[in-house]
Amino acid sequence: MTLCECGCGGTPPTAKQTYKSRGWIKGQPTPFIRGHRVHPKSDHSLSNINKELRTAICSVCGTVNIKENGSSAWVCVTRVAEKMARYHHKHYPSKRLDVLEKNRKSRLWVFYRLTSEEQKQIENFQREHPVYSLLLGKLMGTDHCHKTGLIRGMLDWRINRACGLIEKVDPENASSILRALAEFLDNPPATLALRKKSFGLIGTARYKKKMVYGSENGPLPIEKKKKRKRK
Repeated sequence: MTLCECGCGGTPPTAKQTYKSRGWIKGQPTPFIRGHRVHPKSDHSLSNINKELRTAICSVCGTVNIKENGSSAWVCVTRVAEKMARYHHKHYPSKRLDVLEKNRKSRLWVFYRLTSEEQKQIENFQREHPVYSLLLGKLMGTDHCHKTGLIRGMLDWRINRACGLIEKVDPENASSILRALAEFLDNPPATLALRKKSFGLIGTARYKKKMVYGSENGPLPIEKKKKRKRK
């Protein structure tokens, strides 16, 4: 008698067709009872998820950094790295991987005079920091001062680009502009000048099919245009 390979002691059903990826052979018992096979993705199950610090406890790795996968799912960074390694191992030759890794380390050293270990140390420090962790994202880069070459840390590529544009406006007062921008967002000067909250078009300021305007109670209903009757 063939028993289920998960160790439950149950008897698996007979395969009605051959399915090589699942190990099924037509007319023979399947390796697992339906629902008893543990998918590799479920090995790295997470608990005690901290979305602010982006950390959790993985059933395999212990305390790890996590990243967002989709709208609400969080996954272990180690699991993502293993998945990428399996993908590259399948689609790229091993020599190609070595070349890519060598080029990445070379670029990091030539441009920033940093090693991979130092870059990882900076990233881990920022992830544990309550303020600097807000500046990280899915796709990050090393930020440095273009005037002095000082390495400042890791930034999401969009924040890095925005910071570079602000520095072009006034390189000497870039930090003051950013502080002023924070005050601008927290206390809009238009509200202070008019002594009331004024609302305009919701979304990008351009002509649209549906022009929806905001208010203190939410979006205003769209006014339907009355069709003129032909005489």
